[in-house]
Amino acid sequence: MHDDGQMQHWSRLSKAIGLHIRDLRVERKMTQREAAATAGLNVHTWSRLERGAASNPRLETYVAVARTLGVEFPVLFSTTWTGRSGARDQLLRLLDGLGAERQAALLQAVEVLVRGPSA
Repeated sequence: MHDDGQMQHWSRLSKAIGLHIRDLRVERKMTQREAAATAGLNVHTWSRLERGAASNPRLETYVAVARTLGVEFPVLFSTTWTGRSGARDQLLRLLDGLGAERQAALLQAVEVLVRGPSA
């Protein structure tokens, strides 16, 4: 069960991420329809992501969005991206509302997606 503070945190975070996705798409002169098709998503899903209204988006969805926009995955989560060296700390700050165990699991998943599975 989520408390109201955590729900508000996720709502603000989702809207901020959505605005950033929209800004990146507009910078690339792509329509939502073009971006969604390139990412393999339904245009309605893309629209909900940009509005911060997607319910429970999957990590793979954000990875597809990042690839479509030509950015590294963590860029979606920060408008103050400073490069790969600061990505882990920035992602942790954004996910501050999660417990340490869930943060660690998400970071591990991100690292596998960015680097690929270990040999």
